[in-house]
Amino acid sequence: MTARPMLDLVFRDDTRACPVGQAFFVRTLARGLHVVKAPALRYEMSISIVGEKTMRALNWKFRHMNRSTDVLSFPLGVQCHVGYTIMALGDIFICLPVARRQARQEGVSLKRTLAWLAAHGFLHLHGYDHERSVRHARIMTRLEQQSIAHVH
Repeated sequence: MTARPMLDLVFRDDTRACPVGQAFFVRTLARGLHVVKAPALRYEMSISIVGEKTMRALNWKFRHMNRSTDVLSFPLGVQCHVGYTIMALGDIFICLPVARRQARQEGVSLKRTLAWLAAHGFLHLHGYDHERSVRHARIMTRLEQQSIAHVH
């Protein structure tokens, strides 16, 4: 039996209105670890569900954009040191009101949109960046789709 990556997720819903909980995001992100062929380590990260006011403040503080956005990722950029088996990836913030609007506009379930945003944020934490090039954007889109294939 081969060892598999493990995920420790800290989940926080500041809106108290998210229709899914920690277990949903753990399943989505565990699939993401599989999709990126992550080494058999223990990964730590957090997901926070926030409102537009918080997301706008974060987007302004860290990106100098005075608007809300759907997802922000803050990678720790820490490499796993030799002899250690835990890798802290970073933090993901998802704006629930923006996710609701996106789901309606795209004609998909809110659960699917939340899974996509979590997968998108996770890939950024894992070093992927769709803004680097068209090729990187295609790779990231494919990995996102594979990560959320289980959500309808």
